[in-house]
Amino acid sequence: MTGILADTSVLLDYLSDLTTPATDSLLESQDTSISLVTYFEALRHFRKTLRGIPFDFTSHRLFQFTHVTLSPAICELAAKYSHERGLSTGDALIYATARDSGLTLVTSDSDLKGLPGVMFVKNK
Repeated sequence: MTGILADTSVLLDYLSDLTTPATDSLLESQDTSISLVTYFEALRHFRKTLRGIPFDFTSHRLFQFTHVTLSPAICELAAKYSHERGLSTGDALIYATARDSGLTLVTSDSDLKGLPGVMFVKNK
């Protein structure tokens, strides 16, 4: 698999129109995927913050991206990264998903900055 995996930090900013034109172009010009962890985190975030906006609208917008499922191999990698690099559970699962899938992780999360296979972007 080639392309990019959008981290929750970038996806939330993108869906809230808070990304830079360069980040927008990157996400829209590539085969962009998201982890099921990011799907969950985005649904949780928007359910909490977007009162009055139908939940189905948010869910529908998330389906413009390919979803990468978790597997035992991803969970094993995530446990390793969490222990070795001190990553939170969510960050470790998302990072492991990208690594296992051969995708570049695009993030604005400073906890992931500088890791192999990670492209750090700064948003508005």
